[in-house]
Order: sequence, then C-alpha cells, then structure tokens
Amino acid sequence: MRAYYKIKGSSLIETVIAITIITICSLIATLVYSRIIDQTPPIKKYEWSMEVSKLMEETSLKSDFIPFNREYKDYSIAGRLSKKEDGGSLSNIEFLVISQKDTVILPMLLYKIEGHEN
Repeated sequence: MRAYYKIKGSSLIETVIAITIITICSLIATLVYSRIIDQTPPIKKYEWSMEVSKLMEETSLKSDFIPFNREYKDYSIAGRLSKKEDGGSLSNIEFLVISQKDTVILPMLLYKIEGHEN
C-alpha cells in the first residue's frame, strides 16, 4: 500500500501579497529615514558657528572695529558696523554669514569703557 502525501505550498496570490506588504513597509521606512536625515543640521552650520564665535572674541579684544569679509570653502562671513551710539562707547556689530542655502545675521553689542572693551 502506497501512502500519498500532499505537500501544501503557497499560491501565487499569497506570494504577491507578501511581496507587496514588504515593499510598502520598506518604502515607508525609507521615507521616515530620509526625513530624519534632512532634519539633522549639517556640519557646516557648526563649522561657521564656531568661526563666528572666534571672530566675536577677536572683535571684543580689538580697540577699533574694522569691517571685514572672509571667504571660506562653502560660506562667507562679513563683519560690519551697523550702528554706533553718540558717545562712541556702544557699537552694534553684525556678522553676516552667507552660505549656499541661507543667510544668517548674528548681532553683537560691543561696549567700550575708556580704553577697555567688554
């Protein structure tokens, strides 16, 4: 007597549905990942932020402010005197950072007391 065994397999429709579900899940994961990557700030932002901090420190140590424009690889920083008070002790200095994507203005108040700056 012979025994016949019937092996169950998946049908073509079940396979197509499984592949479709896997594809949809991978597309959603790719979209979520790309949005997370777009939201993280680029390293260049930290780079120019550090450079502006250095320039602010240099400016506070100098006796007189001289406008400047420094060019870097992916951005440029311009320092300009926007307003000086009548007494001459308070100056409003702006650092203008121009990159490929945006332009940022960072203000700085410079106060000078009889030959000293704070």
